[in-house]
Amino acid sequence: MPAFFILVLVTLNGCISLVNVDSPGTITVSPMDVHVESDPFRNPVKKLGITQFSEPSYLPGAGREVAAIFQQEFLKKSVFRQTVLISRVVKSREEAIYWGWKENCDLVMFADIPYVFDGSGNQATQLKLDVEIWDVRSGRQLWYFQQNACSLPGPDVDFYWTTVAGEPAARYKVLARQLGGQAAEVLTPPDNSTGWRNWCF
Repeated sequence: MPAFFILVLVTLNGCISLVNVDSPGTITVSPMDVHVESDPFRNPVKKLGITQFSEPSYLPGAGREVAAIFQQEFLKKSVFRQTVLISRVVKSREEAIYWGWKENCDLVMFADIPYVFDGSGNQATQLKLDVEIWDVRSGRQLWYFQQNACSLPGPDVDFYWTTVAGEPAARYKVLARQLGGQAAEVLTPPDNSTGWRNWCF
């Protein structure tokens, strides 16, 4: 084979690799839909208990995994004095408050996963959450918000001689980390040195 054609093939193979790297699956995190909100300034002195998220029957284990990811994101951001997992699935405010009290928590979070689709990477992935935070001692609802994130596969790159597949869509655990980070950001008090609040809206 002439050296010119070998050079062209090597160059084109490099281009294919570069194009594939530059076409990743996209992640979109919707603005948080907040229905009830409270002042976050007292959060750093509080202990939060996170109950196992209620999960759809078709994806067992998702509730435990998403709750653990939220705990990790809250600890990373130091949103609360302590953030612990409560290995219970609760169905009501009363149940959540009871288990929060049993674990000596000031606040308790319980959440539902109304929808999750975790494709193989070739299809879109989506995760929706309904999250509530309650004051254990007063029985008052402090926060209620809904979150949504989705990921699409990267576009295929069509050449004359071949088609290169785009990057796969992110899995639901990656989306859970994005939503956990979003919640941690909203629940973190603003930087007093600037006086501004970094809202995720």
